Amino acid sequence: MIEGVLGVYGLLESVSQPLGWLAIAGFLAGFGVERFRPAHARRLYAVCWVVFGLFWLSLVGGLFIEENSVVQGTASLLAVPLSVLIARHIAQGRDGLFALSRAVGVMGLVYLPFLASEALRQPLIEIVTIHTDWGLQLVGADYRIISGTTIDGYELVGLSDHPFESRFIFGENGDYISYTIILACTGIGSMAIFIGLVAAVKAPLRRKARALALALGIIYLLNIIRNVFIATSFGEQRLHVFPELIISVFSLESAETVSFIWADRIVSQFGAVVALIGITYLVVREVPEVLDIIDDLLALVTGSEYNLRASLGIDEPDSG
Repeated sequence: MIEGVLGVYGLLESVSQPLGWLAIAGFLAGFGVERFRPAHARRLYAVCWVVFGLFWLSLVGGLFIEENSVVQGTASLLAVPLSVLIARHIAQGRDGLFALSRAVGVMGLVYLPFLASEALRQPLIEIVTIHTDWGLQLVGADYRIISGTTIDGYELVGLSDHPFESRFIFGENGDYISYTIILACTGIGSMAIFIGLVAAVKAPLRRKARALALALGIIYLLNIIRNVFIATSFGEQRLHVFPELIISVFSLESAETVSFIWADRIVSQFGAVVALIGITYLVVREVPEVLDIIDDLLALVTGSEYNLRASLGIDEPDSG
């Protein structure tokens, strides 16, 4: 039974990236045809949402088992039935969800190239590493930055080789703790969400530019603060709290990882949810049209119609 489950998990994981590209390509194609052939776009979007649901399903095992991420794993699990629900409602004629489909297409167009191309990924990771380095210097942390898995003649056990100089090393004399900046540490995923939402709606370019400048700037700054918090909490073992419980729940092999789980998987990820809600509010003050997408999504999930512009006291946008 267990071997069968692991086999399905491995199969899904192996097709996650192709599923993601296929769904995004379909959403972007629908973006191109909906103006002239809305019926064709409707069918295409419906199929793409089913594929998108399979994509999220393929990520669930890795997020729960390999990444120990309760927040992301749960979000991915919930995204599966939600994607199928969206597909059904689009197929039944709820064309208001076209905007959400366009948004997801743009999100993928922003994010997936960084996932697939080292040429794009490397400069982004190294820039974030530089700014995280500045932050760690400000708080007086004691560390070094290396690439690879060897320091002072010691081989860092359990680490895969890393091609970029983006690994922060805490400790000395063979007793090292490593924190590595990877793509997930750059904030590009959160940035892609807001780029997609803003790009998908019809609004003046000036208001869109203001909203994105605000959102992307805040996300980048908060992401650097997050990296500094995780690096110091993990590297200096500041959050060794309820170790037996955390080791048991997350099936950890090392007690020193407890601080990382607290800093990253619990505090930072739950904090990110709160931050995204706050940033969304700031964005919709500039581009209230984004609320139309959220209204449609809430109506889909709850079965009730919403008017968040009125609820939040946001006036109809001007033309500037």
